[in-house]
Amino acid sequence: MKRDQIDVTEKVKDATLGLGRAVKAQTVVMRKNRMHKKMHWDTDERADDGSDVNGDNTSSVQFHDAYGFEIEIDSEDQENILRCLRLEQKQSVRWNEELRQHSSESLQHTATVKKLCRGGIPPELRKHVWLHLSGAHAVKHASGTFGYMYYIEKSKLNENCRRQIDLDVPRTFPNNQWIQSDVGQVSLKRVLYAFSAENTVIGYCQGMNYVASMLLLALEYDEEAAFWTMCCLIGHDSRDGILYHDLYANNLSGCHVEMRSLDMLVESKLPKLAKHMKGLECGMTMLATEWFLCLFSTTLPAETTFRIWDALFSEGPKILYRISIALLKLHESILLAAENSGELLRNMRAAAAKEYDRDELLHIAFDGIGRLPMNRIEKFRNEKQRMVDKEIALRETRAKLKQAVQETDSLGQQQWVMMEGEREFISCHEEDLLRQEGMHASRSHVKTMERFRNALLKKDSKST
Repeated sequence: MKRDQIDVTEKVKDATLGLGRAVKAQTVVMRKNRMHKKMHWDTDERADDGSDVNGDNTSSVQFHDAYGFEIEIDSEDQENILRCLRLEQKQSVRWNEELRQHSSESLQHTATVKKLCRGGIPPELRKHVWLHLSGAHAVKHASGTFGYMYYIEKSKLNENCRRQIDLDVPRTFPNNQWIQSDVGQVSLKRVLYAFSAENTVIGYCQGMNYVASMLLLALEYDEEAAFWTMCCLIGHDSRDGILYHDLYANNLSGCHVEMRSLDMLVESKLPKLAKHMKGLECGMTMLATEWFLCLFSTTLPAETTFRIWDALFSEGPKILYRISIALLKLHESILLAAENSGELLRNMRAAAAKEYDRDELLHIAFDGIGRLPMNRIEKFRNEKQRMVDKEIALRETRAKLKQAVQETDSLGQQQWVMMEGEREFISCHEEDLLRQEGMHASRSHVKTMERFRNALLKKDSKST
């Protein structure tokens, strides 16, 4: 094995460990010990000079990063990580200077802070900056007696949410040491319990478990800090959050809006790729739903994800669009080479998992895709929101019709009377319903719809 490769590996190991922050003593010891046990060179089938017997001149190293994720990186990844760490050291100097000039208690969304967040927040300062930029610090102090422990206790009133959380937590990030530890499992459950009680409209939605996990890892395992930051990120009963409303609703209506808006932006920014994906019948819903619901935490390496979140807390959800388009642009060639939707999804996932050069990704997101004004995104959102609302209403009406006819068939009499507004709604949008369901107006389907309508109208006439 070449000596310079060993040196690079040791540098990566030391630099990665240097990203850690002060945590409970036993947790630190556990992570260090397990990391040393896991760290090894993949020397199988290697020649004496360190090269692969098949001609591959790269070496891989497997270990746990500063956040407890088990990762495997090759020499190119190592160089990317080291380059980013060198830039991070310079960024740390800039942040410390900013915080010296302005009290951290008065940290505002200024142009300077925006630029610093785009360059990345040093891990040791991340907790402090996130709490202030997200509004979590202010919301916590304004909560009065309704604090974190209050909501944990209140969550006992909703057994359904707690049951689903209990099912999801053990399978959250199985490759992370701390999340899978007893302490991590309890902490994650408590944060999710509390949020489900605080946001009674949403409660709990799958995907939140990954967001809460990453908040705990970034915020030095501080449950209360993770809880209040999550409230400000997703929203709570008294105010909207940073993310688009209803992103985590039961029907995921907000997520549908975001995916369709992203579709429009990709058509504008990457028309060739958009056309290719359309030909493969691979829409943004298939590709990017996980990106938005998990905020890239299950897609990108941990530190790359946190760099995105740095900008997210500073600039809002527009960052999710920028990163999505940047990822697609960065890997457009391999996506265009895909011959089917499955291959395209696999190619994208594999490429994103190796996105250790976070500076390159953020550079493309901010300087490589052109202008992306928020009013343009809002225009798409408003248009798509109307469409989604209409589709949801159509689905609900169809379900209501189906239930009504089933009751007629089984009981011999109709139990539900269609109101005048509902009759008009069905009459106006019956064709839309067929089209939204992707069905042709076949004779049998038209006959079924007529049966629905006639049964309801007949009952209406009797009721009057």
